[in-house]
Amino acid sequence: MVKIHQLVAAGNIGVLWHPETSTSLLNTYTIEYRKTTRRRMQYQLGIGGAYMRSFFPNAYEVDQDGEVHSRPLGSAGYFGPTNFIGYGRYRIFPRTFQWWHVRVAGTYLIGYNAYITLYLTAELRLGFHKKPSGE
Repeated sequence: MVKIHQLVAAGNIGVLWHPETSTSLLNTYTIEYRKTTRRRMQYQLGIGGAYMRSFFPNAYEVDQDGEVHSRPLGSAGYFGPTNFIGYGRYRIFPRTFQWWHVRVAGTYLIGYNAYITLYLTAELRLGFHKKPSGE
């Protein structure tokens, strides 16, 4: 039976949206260790870096004369480390629903003004497989 240890480099992109405060793009780049047991259960542990760009609908700026003006598409960027732990199952034969994972991640975002925000996520990741046309 199958027992596999893998070291995987991965990149992920996500969108966070709040109608009143911001819309953000979150990119993470990780190195993850994945162990698949004989029963095809998968355990994951990873670490990497993250970059988040937030766009604000209500942004303002003060010009040199001291007047306040609306600024279209104001934004801010954040960097930081990320880590996660995950658990899931992989199916060995090609099926439409191939695998699932549950992952909990912590990302420490460091803003442009040097404050740190802990951003926690719980993810349900699903893998779909297109069956070959001969089946």
